[in-house]
Amino acid sequence: MKVLLIDPPFYRFIGYYNRYFPLGLAYLAAVLQKEGHEVLIYDADCNVNPSKMDFTRLEDSYPLYLKSVRGDNHQTRYN
Repeated sequence: MKVLLIDPPFYRFIGYYNRYFPLGLAYLAAVLQKEGHEVLIYDADCNVNPSKMDFTRLEDSYPLYLKSVRGDNHQTRYN
């Protein structure tokens, strides 16, 4: 299964530059890869020009991942 983990641009919204990679997502990606999944991480806070927040770039970069997210083939669970 293809998995795209997205770290939202929280720090950019409050005007702060975050220099750290989302370590929690990296741990999660490692576990998923170990189980045989193909994983990508997109860090929305990491951008050379934070004033340009273009989410269409994300769609252009990862079309196969986002296509499966938009469909009805994913499960959402609330406890």
